[in-house]
Amino acid sequence: MIDENLTNIRKLMALSADRARRNVSEISLMAVSKTFGTDSIKSAYKAGCRIFGENRVQEASKKIPLLSEFEIVWHLIGHLQKNKINKAVELFDSIDSIDDISTAEKIGRRAELLGKSIDICIEINIGKEPQKNGIMPEDVVDFAKEIYRLENINLRGLMTIPPKTDDKEQTRAYFRKMRLLFEECIASGLKMDTLSMGMSADFDIAIEEGSTMIRIGRAIFGNRACCISK
Repeated sequence: MIDENLTNIRKLMALSADRARRNVSEISLMAVSKTFGTDSIKSAYKAGCRIFGENRVQEASKKIPLLSEFEIVWHLIGHLQKNKINKAVELFDSIDSIDDISTAEKIGRRAELLGKSIDICIEINIGKEPQKNGIMPEDVVDFAKEIYRLENINLRGLMTIPPKTDDKEQTRAYFRKMRLLFEECIASGLKMDTLSMGMSADFDIAIEEGSTMIRIGRAIFGNRACCISK
C-alpha cells in the first residue's frame, strides 16, 4: 500500500509542478511518520523516501535509534519544548518549527557541545491564528536575521500550516503569501532554499505556489494509528 501511495503522490507532484512550469526535482517529499512504527517507515524508505518528519521528541527517541542503519534525514516538525531541546538536537538533523530566539540560541549551544550544526526552519503563523505557534508574517525578516547570526545553526527557510478551510483557493492565498515572505527574506540578503508548505490535502496547491518541501503523512501511511506499533 505504501509504495502504491507514494507512486500516486509522485505522479501528482509531477503534474502540479508541470502546471506551475517547475521542475519536480526542485521539490522534496517529507514522509510524516508520527504515530507510525518502524515497519511503516522501512516500507516508505524502501519505496524511496529519505526525509522523515516526526512531531514529538519522546516518540522519535524510541524510533530513530532503531533505524540508525538507514540513511534517513530526520526533521522535527512539531513544537519544541525547551526541556526537550538537548534530546532533539541529538536526534534530529533539522528542526523546522522555530518561533523563539531563546530556543534557537539553546539549540545552537547544544549543537556546539555535540560538535555538529543543525538545520532549522522558522515556523510562520501565516493566518495569524491565536491558537497556533509561529512568527507573525510582519516579523519574519527581522527574526530571520537574528537567527542567521547564530553559531552552529543553518537557517534553511520557512515552514507553515495554513488555516483549515474547505476552499482550496483560500489555502492558495496563504501559500502565495508565504512565497512572497520567502522571496522577501532572500531579497534582504538571507540565504534560504527551503519553503516547507503543503500536506496531504493541499500539497498540489502548495507546489503550484512555490513550495520546495511538502510534508505528507496520511496520503502515504493511511489513517493515523491509535498507538505506535512496530
